[in-house]
Amino acid sequence: MNQTINCFDRTAFGEALKDVATKPASGTVQQTTAGIEVSFDWSQR
Repeated sequence: MNQTINCFDRTAFGEALKDVATKPASGTVQQTTAGIEVSFDWSQR
């Protein structure tokens, strides 16, 4: 299962980073024109 979150403020970005760090086996963070995109890959867990 993949989950992508778009974060438009630092608080949401920080919360998403915590999720990436603690929950999935792998995660990516990248800057996009729409904001900061955080992707999870739950299937690796």
